[in-house]
Formats: sequence, structure tokens, C-alpha cells
Amino acid sequence: MKPKPLDTLIKLATETRDSASMLLAAEQRDYTHINTQIGQLTEYRREYHRQLQDISSQGIELSTFREYQRFLSSLDKIIASAMHELDKHKERVNQSQIMWQKEQCKLTSYDTLSDRRNTIKVREDNRREQRQHDDMTVNTIARKWMQETS
Repeated sequence: MKPKPLDTLIKLATETRDSASMLLAAEQRDYTHINTQIGQLTEYRREYHRQLQDISSQGIELSTFREYQRFLSSLDKIIASAMHELDKHKERVNQSQIMWQKEQCKLTSYDTLSDRRNTIKVREDNRREQRQHDDMTVNTIARKWMQETS
């Protein structure tokens, strides 16, 4: 049986929605990964800063102090860069979610049209069967009447 154009549209819309779904999942994974890294870097920075405070209270050479400061500054830059990446990934997640919703809405519309088409077909089939049944009943009654009158 030849596929109907609406069935083809439903198939394509399903494939497109599934692709959008996979992209959304990948973007969410990336976002979560970066967010986890930021948490780890922030915790590492906190620990390193705590170490600096501990050794500073005991007395520390200026070169060691500067080395700690440089390292903390590097960590701050890395964290800021990661936060910037996180913002970009958040936007990607939002865009992917919008795309998925759009594709899901399109698919739902096609499914609704298909359901209506199927409902109409069932109704027409039922009417046809009822007409055939009515015709058979009328023919049977007419034959009986003809036999009785002859």
C-alpha cells in the first residue's frame, strides 16, 4: 500500500523531533559537565585560599605569597572562563529546548490530523456497512414478499 502524504510527514516530523531530542540531551549533558567542573574548580580554589591563609598566619616568604596569588588569579580566570562557557551552553540548552518543543508541536498537529482522518474513515466504513446491511435486509424482505404474493 502506497504511503499517504500525511504518513510521510508524520514519519519525517518524528525523525526531526527525535534528532532535536538527542541534541537537547547532548547540550544538557555538556551544561551539567561544565557546571560540575566549575563546582570542582571553585572548591579547589577555596581549599587553596584556605591553605594560603593558614601559612600566612604562620609567616610566609613574599615569593611564596606571590606564587599563591598568581595561582589563585589563574584559577579565577579559569573559573570565569568556565562560567562564560556555562552561560553559552545554557543558551544552547534553551535554543535546543525551543527547537524540540517546536518539532513536538508539529508532530502533535500531524498526529491530530491523522486521528481525524482515521475517525472519518471509520465513520464512512460503518455507514457503508450499515447501507450494505440495510440493502441486504430490504432485498431479503422483498424476496419474501414476492414469494408470498406469487
